[in-house]
Formats: sequence, C-alpha cells, structure tokens
Amino acid sequence: MGGLDRVLTVLQELGEKLDAERLQKAAQSDGNVAYAQRLGWLLERTGFPDVVSKLATWVSKKNPFTAKLEPSFPIKGAQRDERWRLLINTTVEGDL
Repeated sequence: MGGLDRVLTVLQELGEKLDAERLQKAAQSDGNVAYAQRLGWLLERTGFPDVVSKLATWVSKKNPFTAKLEPSFPIKGAQRDERWRLLINTTVEGDL
C-alpha cells in the first residue's frame, strides 16, 4: 500500500486537522509506544510539529527502548533520533 512514504503523504494531508490532545490519548489507549514513536517522527516531518507536542511528552515519560523506524529493515548505518528514540533506517518521502 505504499509503506511509510504513503503514510507520510496521508499525514501531510491530515496534519492541520489533527488535535494534539486527542492524538496523545489515542496513543495512550493503544499502548504501543513504538507506534507512537514512529507516528510522532513522521508527523514532525509534515510541517505540523505542534500536533506532536503532547505525544512527544507521553513517549518521553514511557522511556521506551529504541525502535526501528522501518521494523523490517536492517539498522546498519541508521541514524538515531533521540527525541523519538528511533533508528532511522530508511528514507521517507511524501508526495506533497
């Protein structure tokens, strides 16, 4: 279905309609911190960083293990994103 590139494009289209508090509550409800880490990282790249402020705080409080941005890809040569505790092991580009 397009992977992370497609997800980023969808987030670019929806970013201005997202509510920071509801986003954080949804992540908390789901409980999968790695999903929240990836979502937050992607949202920062959409040009709507204010939307992720509460999500970033929630992730930070969870003190998660470092996760891979793309779980199925190797980590050799990956850069580390400290804020989201992610290994950036792929390039992600949206269509917008």
